[in-house]
Amino acid sequence: MRFRLFFFPIYLLWMGLFEGSFNAPLTWSQDALPYTSRTLKYPAWHSTVRGDHRIVGMAGSMVGLADTKLSNIDNPAGLAMTVGDTGIEFMRNAVTDRHLVATEGIEFTDFAASASHYPWGFGYAAWTPLSQSATYSLSPNSTMTPTIEATEFRFSAARVLLKNKLSLGASLVFAKSSQTLSISNPAETLRDSGTAWSGSLGLMIQFPKRWIAGVSYHLPYTTTNQQFPQNSNGIENFFQPASSPARVGLGVSWIPNRFFQFGSSLYFIGTDENTALLRDESARVGQTITLQPRLGLSYQWIDYQELQGTFTLGTYYEVSRISDRSDRIHFNSGLLIRPWVLSFGWTIDIATDYTNQIFTAGVDVGKIFKKLGWLPKTYEPPRAGLFPKANRYSDAGLPRPLVKRWKQREKVDLIEAGKNLPKAIQKDLKDTKKGIEGFFERLGDVPNQIKKGMDRIDDAPSKN
Repeated sequence: MRFRLFFFPIYLLWMGLFEGSFNAPLTWSQDALPYTSRTLKYPAWHSTVRGDHRIVGMAGSMVGLADTKLSNIDNPAGLAMTVGDTGIEFMRNAVTDRHLVATEGIEFTDFAASASHYPWGFGYAAWTPLSQSATYSLSPNSTMTPTIEATEFRFSAARVLLKNKLSLGASLVFAKSSQTLSISNPAETLRDSGTAWSGSLGLMIQFPKRWIAGVSYHLPYTTTNQQFPQNSNGIENFFQPASSPARVGLGVSWIPNRFFQFGSSLYFIGTDENTALLRDESARVGQTITLQPRLGLSYQWIDYQELQGTFTLGTYYEVSRISDRSDRIHFNSGLLIRPWVLSFGWTIDIATDYTNQIFTAGVDVGKIFKKLGWLPKTYEPPRAGLFPKANRYSDAGLPRPLVKRWKQREKVDLIEAGKNLPKAIQKDLKDTKKGIEGFFERLGDVPNQIKKGMDRIDDAPSKN
């Protein structure tokens, strides 16, 4: 059974390479944009899962789990209860969604940072909920490329209460919609942007056996554009506001140990009137309230001192919010390997006419600094080797709010460690410089030493 679980995510990843059955080509009735004047808003959010390798690999089932740096986009309360590390992370997404555009794919990079200081947790995220771009014929000798990208900058904080049984979190959201219209002949590029302030709230309740229930609410928003009076030969009134609907998330998760996590979520997504896709104003978005169930798990199947490996599985049912497109079932999987201080991963989300692949490669700078002695070493739980037991209850290695009887093994002052870091680096560099200089000094003296040795041989008395 364990080997089947191991090869199943690899099978899904292999299927992603041959996605013809999932991404049958669509043909459109015309190559030109089917309208010349824009009258409706653009969507700033889409019902497909976006995020880091763990969020996408677990199909976005994060409302009751929220244990990654970026998962405050689902529930900010996780920053104080389930997120146990401090650091930064970049995620590169490559998305092809033929429900949005006919052929072109979109690539974008998300960024997240988190800091834990019990009983508080803090986070920052810059992520892209939705991006649309395609090239259309304008005339026999000219093309037009309209692009819409929605970005959210989230500043989040959370705190655990009631002896770690409750966590409350909130996010302040600065939303921006960037719009670009490029004409090839005659060359012309017009730009505009819209902004809005919004927010989200979240809570998590911890039950016995580390079952956790989560609730989150995301406020709707509509960007206010600068409304430059810019028209072109391609389309009039191209620059329009972008809107994101209200969303309520419910979730339940189970965390028996640091190796296995299970998550389930249900999203209620509100209406979004007078909104349509970029490709066609008849492709209305969010005309009714939709529900979306999500289910996922994560398992760390390798746990050695200098080698760790994790795979994720998940699925979610995307109830289409686009009037001319049907619902889709998504299958998600991911594999992450961490040899020494490096990390490499690949995650995929596949469905009919949809693919999202995330490639990750990184370096654990904190681990390097600890190995060099520039930062104090912290407690590490005993390693479990190959295929740790997924259902065995263990507190080892979990964040403090999840541990029933917390024992402070060592107290590391992060602020003091940060202050001492430049001095430690400077000292090592000086020592290294002296060693290198001494080596080359000795190397440079080699010819003289050889000459002295030859002179001694010449001066030595003969034994004849």
